[in-house]
Amino acid sequence: MQAPRFLHNLLTSSLSVIHAKRLQTVLDTVGALLGERRLGLTAIGRALPSSTDAEPVNLIRTDR
Repeated sequence: MQAPRFLHNLLTSSLSVIHAKRLQTVLDTVGALLGERRLGLTAIGRALPSSTDAEPVNLIRTDR
């Protein structure tokens, strides 16, 4: 997918003060939206990539 790569280039060039973790969360959320195709915090949180099986962590991450 080229949307996350395009968004990464756009955000890093225009918002140089954004924290790396925050940028990664935005990019992951965009990727989850494109993959899941459902607009809701729960759906996005469940579609986020995670190294653990802790779904509540992704839901909190999406909510922020």
